[in-house]
Amino acid sequence: MITKNHDKLFLRQAFLLAAILMSSELWAVQDKSPWSTNAKISVGGDDNLSQAEQASDIAEDQFAEISASLAFSRLLTVKQGYTIAGFTKLKGHKKFSALDSNSLGFSAIYRIQPKLGFTQPLYQLSATLRVEEFDFEQRDNTTIELRAQVKKRITDKLTASVGLEQQTTESDGTVFDLQRSKLLTNLDLSLNRSSLLYFSYNYIDGDSVSTGFANNQPFKVIYAQEAFEQDQAFSKELSGTWMAYKISAKTQTFKLGYNKRIGNAMSIDISALMADVKAEGNNNYQRLISRFSLSKRF
Repeated sequence: MITKNHDKLFLRQAFLLAAILMSSELWAVQDKSPWSTNAKISVGGDDNLSQAEQASDIAEDQFAEISASLAFSRLLTVKQGYTIAGFTKLKGHKKFSALDSNSLGFSAIYRIQPKLGFTQPLYQLSATLRVEEFDFEQRDNTTIELRAQVKKRITDKLTASVGLEQQTTESDGTVFDLQRSKLLTNLDLSLNRSSLLYFSYNYIDGDSVSTGFANNQPFKVIYAQEAFEQDQAFSKELSGTWMAYKISAKTQTFKLGYNKRIGNAMSIDISALMADVKAEGNNNYQRLISRFSLSKRF
């Protein structure tokens, strides 16, 4: 097993987080600055971290995340503009510390509203590059996401969006190289000036990864897998040898959330995401991720 000095990785990302937050103080004094800084702390739970079908393979855990972003936005004309952003995130788990990670990324977004008006659609193109590192190198990866999206106000309280995304992940392992195509939809319902409910539905066509105890896998998993290798993180945390399997799947996710603004610069967010995965060979599983977040804009 190949491991790394995770403390050094953590300190490097913590330094980047601190640098982003401290730099915001310099731009805060500038009126109408094109720069913006955001920080977020999240805690949550995952009832199927291993993304497994069999009850004996399902691993639950709780997690915590801290992230920060620094963005530069500018209008090109009254109808179009762009945003360039950098972001970083640290994630830790209560039980499965071998799955702790740190990530760093950049994104570019172009927006255009061809016809001005409150209910006129806004079109958006974006590209994101994200590098993620784990304790074991096989999970280290680089992900590229390309997205096209349209957003429209239906009424003064209801806003809808729909988009398409292509995601490609290249890892240092075999199983964790992933290709996914996504249909993204979202509805925001404003309850008042400071709070809203939101619902999102995503359809994902592409690779999924399930982890299970090596001596306990049914034939249908072995038959349907496109690639497999020992899952070094789960093998470290649990007794015996655990294997990761890549299987083509159709995934639906449903997310319901509530967001409440506190003052002019802070907000809380509570959400629950349910994933229903139908993989090749009748390999199916569900996953529920709950999350509470506190965000602050600087």
